[in-house]
Amino acid sequence: MDTAGMISAVQDLLASRSLDGWEITAAASRILSIEVKEQKVDTFKCSAPLGVSVRVLKNGGMGFSFSTSMAPEDLARMVDNALVGAESQTPDPDHGFPDPPAAYPDVPGLFDDGLATVAEEAKIAVALDLERLTLAADPRVRKVRKATYGDSMVETMVVNSRGVSGRYRGTSVSASVTAVAEENGQSQMGWDFDFSSRFGGISVERIVAGAVAKRPGSWAPPRCRPCAVPQCSTPTWPPRFSKCWRRRFWPRTSKRASRSWPASGAR
Repeated sequence: MDTAGMISAVQDLLASRSLDGWEITAAASRILSIEVKEQKVDTFKCSAPLGVSVRVLKNGGMGFSFSTSMAPEDLARMVDNALVGAESQTPDPDHGFPDPPAAYPDVPGLFDDGLATVAEEAKIAVALDLERLTLAADPRVRKVRKATYGDSMVETMVVNSRGVSGRYRGTSVSASVTAVAEENGQSQMGWDFDFSSRFGGISVERIVAGAVAKRPGSWAPPRCRPCAVPQCSTPTWPPRFSKCWRRRFWPRTSKRASRSWPASGAR
């Protein structure tokens, strides 16, 4: 993920333009998703989306454009579109870009440098272990509907003409399992997940225990006894709705019952 190179390519295009200021944002990521069924890989998806955007200031007008292609002709078109937008805007003296801060905060624990070195086989093993251990956790668990592993790496960089130059990097790792348990002709479902910024931060055992324990309710829920309850309404109901509801659903067994409803014009 070379966000610095993406920004440098756009800066070269802006160098020859007459501008009052500019700001470039570049972002790149890598996303992996794995799903297993019956101890086999059912789905393996990997993508690497990226993009770059630019804001330009010219004669008080602010223009914006973006591109998801790093081809030189597409970047040049992006810059041209941003200039057209700036020239089409009504000038505003409050348009501008921020100054750089005194220091950029360093937040530890957001990026796992070792995630890129973890073999794909180890990531697949997490999903396989989830399915296998879930089936072994309780004899009533007859199948696993879904066992998944996913991770992502993202990098974002912002640079402007006033000296701002900041970068953010982050990683995310997650895993989840959906268990289906059956007993006495009934089936119930349990689900749980875990996530962390590090590959070693998720616990397969904790996910399995949570999914098996999260069966909603008991296996033999008691039946509610049938009973008759009074129907209560308030005079604040819309008169037209009350009249229609009374005609269709309220049996007029007595004059008292019919007089219990407010008149059509009541509020």
